Amino acid sequence: MTYLDSHVHIPLLNLPSSKVLDACAEKNITLLLNVGYDLLSSQQSLELSIQHDSVYSAVGLHPHYVSEEQWRHIKDWSAQDQIFKHTRLIAWGEIGLDYVRSQVSHERQQYFFDQQLQWAYQKRLPVLIHNREADQDILRLLSKYPGIKGVMHCYSSPDDSFADQVLAMNFLISFAGNLSYPKSQFLRDLAQRMPLESLLLETDAPYLAPIPFRGRENHPIHVLELYQLIAKLRKIDESLLAQAVENNFHRLFGSTGGLNETIT
Repeated sequence: MTYLDSHVHIPLLNLPSSKVLDACAEKNITLLLNVGYDLLSSQQSLELSIQHDSVYSAVGLHPHYVSEEQWRHIKDWSAQDQIFKHTRLIAWGEIGLDYVRSQVSHERQQYFFDQQLQWAYQKRLPVLIHNREADQDILRLLSKYPGIKGVMHCYSSPDDSFADQVLAMNFLISFAGNLSYPKSQFLRDLAQRMPLESLLLETDAPYLAPIPFRGRENHPIHVLELYQLIAKLRKIDESLLAQAVENNFHRLFGSTGGLNETIT
């Protein structure tokens, strides 16, 4: 049985990337999606995926870091390096809206989110969406791009209707360590009731370590805690869950290039 981590920031961990990936391999975590959040981290993400067979990459601008300068640079880099021809690049993200912690105005966040949605839509890349208390604006902007695919990363909305609308758009919902927190019963309820074919798992390491590691730096190996928790919630065998998560990942990202050869 093998596992995956669908959203991680490996360069932010206080360990060399090689040691992180060796620890994952020992736990049968054989696939990781490393995610950029600004120009530098996006460049690092692509390079890391080229260097390691178990790693794929996503690039983009997180709502904390959007600016005219960052947007211009990441578009120039994309065009000059022809990064869309790299088979290791399988998603654009993370992008989105954060009305809780971001210092960027809502209007500017929305503008750059829209610009990145349009860019990813044109390049036919799935998007990884960061959403903090911006449900309606997320839906409004996504509706401009019919058929766009992606993941609601580190899902946190307590609104059941938002989850239903996301699922109706054929987006996947990905759960992170906050699924295990005492105040997150609404997330556990969703993880229990939602279609298994729409579910992904992630650590968002080094952030959001699950119980019993909360308060420490998170690590991709802690994704195993989430597999165990959801298998218990849904009363299914963990191997069935692992296969479903892998199938979901390949179905969403496989058409972008680098995963084609691994789809069975």
